[in-house]
Amino acid sequence: MKKVFLVLLISVFAVGATHAQSRKSEQSKAWKKFQTAIARNDKAAVAAMLKYPLEGSILNSDINYTLSSKADFIKNYARIFTASRRKIIARAKYEPIPDEDEFNVEINDETSGMHVFRFRKIGAAYFLVGTIGVG
Repeated sequence: MKKVFLVLLISVFAVGATHAQSRKSEQSKAWKKFQTAIARNDKAAVAAMLKYPLEGSILNSDINYTLSSKADFIKNYARIFTASRRKIIARAKYEPIPDEDEFNVEINDETSGMHVFRFRKIGAAYFLVGTIGVG
């Protein structure tokens, strides 16, 4: 009986660890896909990774936005993702969080300040669901 319990307990932990590793891998892939699209300045690819409506703001500025569609995002893309911010995003490192359906990536630079990107797993993929910045 003890052996059966021990085998079941080990199985539960192994499945949990595999699930957490899978989430970490999914998060890493989602961030890398976002970074690649930003580095290539591929507005359409970035737009496909957003969950609409998308709300965001940059504190200490007049930039506050609610984007309701892909077209709305593409129209405001350059204002949100300045050349300086795109460069920083393309180089930013992210350490995945095991077992989470949501994660934040924080970037900092002297020109555009601090910016946080919030991603959430919706269905089978992670989407950018919000942003906030200080800069």
